[in-house]
Amino acid sequence: MAPEVVAGIITGGAGLAGVLITACIKSRAGRTEDAGRDERMLQEAIRELLNGRWELRTLQTIKKHVALDDEDELRQALRRAGAVRFYRERGTSRETELWGLRQRNLERLRGRAQEDIGA
Repeated sequence: MAPEVVAGIITGGAGLAGVLITACIKSRAGRTEDAGRDERMLQEAIRELLNGRWELRTLQTIKKHVALDDEDELRQALRRAGAVRFYRERGTSRETELWGLRQRNLERLRGRAQEDIGA
């Protein structure tokens, strides 16, 4: 094979590899940006929900509104949004997990952090 043909094949292959690598990097960067945007939107939705009429919401209510089925993932998102957990009737069969924004529940945190919230 002529040296010019071999050089052309090598140059074309290198160019194609460069295009593929660039596309892969951009695709990964796009997914990272999408994930970051989704996380920010989730935290914003949680804050809006917990800044409403009630200072505390049940985990089940929050789960229903933000449509996140994995409860552990939801708890992590709640903590990242600045929420803290409380319990109603802890240690009973009617125990309920409640969440509220830390800045809206400072009095509860000072005086009743380990106690049950009223029935």
